[in-house]
Amino acid sequence: MEKMQEQEEEKATAIATEKERSGKGIKEEQRESKILLEKRGIYIHIPFCKQKCGYCDFHSFAKIENLKAEYVEALCNEITEFAKHLPKEDKKIDTIFFGGGTPSMLEKEEVSNILKTIYHNFNIESDVEITLECNPESITEDKIEGYRKSGVNRISIGIQSLDNEILKIIGRIHDREEVFEKFKIVEKYFDNISVDMMFGLPNQTVEILKNNLEEVVSNLRKKSGN
Repeated sequence: MEKMQEQEEEKATAIATEKERSGKGIKEEQRESKILLEKRGIYIHIPFCKQKCGYCDFHSFAKIENLKAEYVEALCNEITEFAKHLPKEDKKIDTIFFGGGTPSMLEKEEVSNILKTIYHNFNIESDVEITLECNPESITEDKIEGYRKSGVNRISIGIQSLDNEILKIIGRIHDREEVFEKFKIVEKYFDNISVDMMFGLPNQTVEILKNNLEEVVSNLRKKSGN
């Protein structure tokens, strides 16, 4: 009887300990979830492209550059109006992302105006990450320097492939030589750089993709010496 009672007490203690651990785990998860919910990001869609790629299903258009100024003005008005209806706790921003389309179709002044509008209407964290997607053909030194000065601190370059034949097949208008030429410009002003590469393209093999990735990493490492 005494042995059975001891076993029951041990079992009860184990259950109580497990409940305590579970309670702490739940509280920790709730705390982490609250932190995540407190964080907000802003996505800015830029629908302009120099040429529409055949595989692209994003909301984007070619040959409407004449609408850029009008679009940016409307976008800034929308940001201002939207912010009016948000509670203060929802205005804390730690990421801003310019996607598209091709955001690098915008002039440096246009990107600056958008960011000024965001800063005026939201509470931007001091360590905010501001990313702007670029395509090689629309990268110029003047733009990249201007983007940096306006507050952009991360550039994402849409390469997709370093194989010129594959690039032609999928409708891209840059070639591998231009990619490395534009790398040099971007690296003069940015340390935080990412690239988009695609897999499953026509005539592409795993070996081609592997070689492309190694070549990209090798070239991006030249600046840091890693």
